[in-house]
Amino acid sequence: MQAGKQNRRVAIDVPMTTQNATGEEITDFVELSEVWASIEPIRGREALLNGLNAAQMDTRIRMRWSEALDAMTTDWRIRYKETYYDLISIAHIRTGHRELEILAKSGTNLG
Repeated sequence: MQAGKQNRRVAIDVPMTTQNATGEEITDFVELSEVWASIEPIRGREALLNGLNAAQMDTRIRMRWSEALDAMTTDWRIRYKETYYDLISIAHIRTGHRELEILAKSGTNLG
């Protein structure tokens, strides 16, 4: 792992379910932490979503492993500036808890 390539400060958001005034469950995201990561676009495409063209981007995100991130699931999300990444898969790279490689998509989510 080359720390110099992890040059983007990203936020790690976890889902939190609460109830509104009428008792309906609402899921919102809460920031768990900010970490350094690399963001590598893999491929892009356009899709028709509700009658509008929407661009989608498949992305590889790499970051250092930490105990807090060991519990990461695909329900979590990653934010970088104004872009929200929906997690597709999470892999532990290089045994010994050193690095996480996350495949994600952006562009069709509403944040």
